[in-house]
Amino acid sequence: MSTRLSTLTLSLVTATLASTSVGALAFADRAYAPGPTVRAPAASESPAPPGLMRRAPSRPLRPGRPTSPPQGDGAPPPGQHYAKPPPSGEHVSASEPEPAMDRDALRIVLRATRAKNLAAFRAYAAAGIYPSNTYADDELNVWRDRDGHLCAAATIISKSGATELVTRVTEQNNFIKLADVKQGPIEDWILTSGFTQEELVAIQKPFMGVAKKPPMPTPDPFDDADPTVDTSKRATETARLKKVYKTVDAQLVRDEAKSLDLAADRLLKHPTIAWRALGYGAEG
Repeated sequence: MSTRLSTLTLSLVTATLASTSVGALAFADRAYAPGPTVRAPAASESPAPPGLMRRAPSRPLRPGRPTSPPQGDGAPPPGQHYAKPPPSGEHVSASEPEPAMDRDALRIVLRATRAKNLAAFRAYAAAGIYPSNTYADDELNVWRDRDGHLCAAATIISKSGATELVTRVTEQNNFIKLADVKQGPIEDWILTSGFTQEELVAIQKPFMGVAKKPPMPTPDPFDDADPTVDTSKRATETARLKKVYKTVDAQLVRDEAKSLDLAADRLLKHPTIAWRALGYGAEG
């Protein structure tokens, strides 16, 4: 009798250990959170679909803390920088930090752009071919004259590749003053030019009248009547402008460091334009 009892007890213990081992393996393989008891599938049963299988986490989860930030209703992830670049269409993991605006990198870009625009200004000043103000006797900002000559600012913008913008300004306001620009495409260009608006105002000097006959009371850029240019006045005005541009050039060189700081600070207030200047969200 005692031998029978010992054999029976040993069988029960062995069965219990086997059941516990299988249950533990099934738990580790199919679930990682407390829940209903999971049994091992029998050989005749098909395995669980792959979508239901989840790997156990490498470390325990903290109760009450979500594993990822909320994504609904456009809620920004924690730590999002105020100057987020335009979406590129590529998926970015919620666990990756948002890129922050790098002022130093922005300043480097502005400095390179400033150098190109300064070279364009110097070439314009050296060429000595400036618009003729045949619209008024007094000083007047002329974007493009009847012969197609552009002012210094218009030339710099055109050389930067924004030729359509220059044409549009000619058609809409040929006597524009950059000092009056507060918004729009011209303002956007100024922000990324590497120059401050004050410097571009200095570059865009108004022109003295050089017409031989009295001009019309109201300047009209599309007037077919072409007043003859007084060659003496034209020569005097050209000489004057060359001296003015030389002085402006010296100021641009002297003020470069502080002007770049000011330009960068102003551009930072326009995140979308700033990110585009850094190469984000550019078309094409």
